[in-house]
Amino acid sequence: MVHPPFRYRLLQGALSILVAFLVSAVIGLALLPTPARAEPVQLLHEGLHLNGNLIDTNAQTDPGQKTIYLILHGTWAHLGMEIIQDMQALLEEQGASSLAISLSLGLDNRSGFLSCDQTIQAQHGNAIEELRAWRNWLVERGWKRIILVGHSRGGNQVSLYQRAYQDPLVMELDLLAPMVWQESRVQADYQKATGYPLKPLLELAREFPDKIFTAPRVNHCDSVPVTGRSFLSYYAATPQKDTPSVLKDIQRPVYVYLGSEDPISRRFAQEYAQNPPLKQVSLLTIEGADHFFRDFYLDEVVEDMLQRRSTYLSDATSLIPQAKNLQQDARIAQRRGIPILLYVTLPDCHFCAKLEQKVLLPMLRSGDYQGRVLLREVNWDSKQPLIDFSGDSVVPEILLEAYDIAVTPTLVFVGPDGKALAKPLVGYNGSDFYEYYLNKTLKWSTQAVQTAD
Repeated sequence: MVHPPFRYRLLQGALSILVAFLVSAVIGLALLPTPARAEPVQLLHEGLHLNGNLIDTNAQTDPGQKTIYLILHGTWAHLGMEIIQDMQALLEEQGASSLAISLSLGLDNRSGFLSCDQTIQAQHGNAIEELRAWRNWLVERGWKRIILVGHSRGGNQVSLYQRAYQDPLVMELDLLAPMVWQESRVQADYQKATGYPLKPLLELAREFPDKIFTAPRVNHCDSVPVTGRSFLSYYAATPQKDTPSVLKDIQRPVYVYLGSEDPISRRFAQEYAQNPPLKQVSLLTIEGADHFFRDFYLDEVVEDMLQRRSTYLSDATSLIPQAKNLQQDARIAQRRGIPILLYVTLPDCHFCAKLEQKVLLPMLRSGDYQGRVLLREVNWDSKQPLIDFSGDSVVPEILLEAYDIAVTPTLVFVGPDGKALAKPLVGYNGSDFYEYYLNKTLKWSTQAVQTAD
């Protein structure tokens, strides 16, 4: 066990206190890590320039990790969507790299939403080869593992990609409110919205796939010129746009995040429940979330995604999420009815390293604690400020004063209000009883949180 270094002596007089504060502030600013830079990137694919936004945190941490989230937007959207930007920011906060891309939709150097004031040439299935092009671009730059993320229609498109290629570099798929598609419902909805039957339009598009005709509607665009191939791609049975039907052919783990207030998510859950569950597919419903997971619900999705990150980063030096915004973590814990586990450590703490190796990292990799507790590492000696449970910016030493920490490592279970729920687990001696007491304390702490609710 390691005792904290004695870093401050009693200072006499107000002037001495002020000088010490200023010196400490300057040192703290100097030690702040340089954030990963968001870098616009581009590649050429079939004569079209495709745009992406790369956030590479490995330059700041361990270049050997080389795992990246490849993120795709929804229908005719783009990489600058609020949900996409927020996801990249949340991943970056925890040291995870990501590449968000915009599909070309048949246009060169496309940015922003696809306009309805033009001929629609986009095709649903073209996303497969554009995803492949970005995958190859990442491989050329040394990335070794990819986690595919898709929102709405993008969830279906990343699934189609993985079904087509069974890409061994893809570790898992994370789908947010993925689309569902049933031919009879699509035809009924189209006639109700436009007053025109869909079948004759599909016959026209099949007869003249390369011709342009004016369709009553294509997705959200009314009375718009469209090529026959484009119209078929969105309203014919192929490519397969029903995500639950695609998932059965995917061999990698798939995690589907649904919003309880989202009609598309509810439809997905209903359709998925009509067939035997797939062993590779896990569903998580985020209570209160809409289709875009606004108002901090996206935090909960990303938190769950990151819980599995250690599975793919076995060569990393530290995979435990750092405490950066405990107020944000508290909102997630409150909604889930679970405690937060603060892991207090120090640099060069031998017993901390043993605790991570023997208990904490296996705990993360097993998945047994996923959704049961939020684990956050707090470096006692760090001068980098974090957001505490009240929303104030403080250094870890100030945060930990409330818990009477004496040695490291120490594990403290706290509630969403930041108050300790049980007696801390102090030190680590390698005893087999440690995990017993850890699980027992977790059980008590969970009961305390749920009782308080």
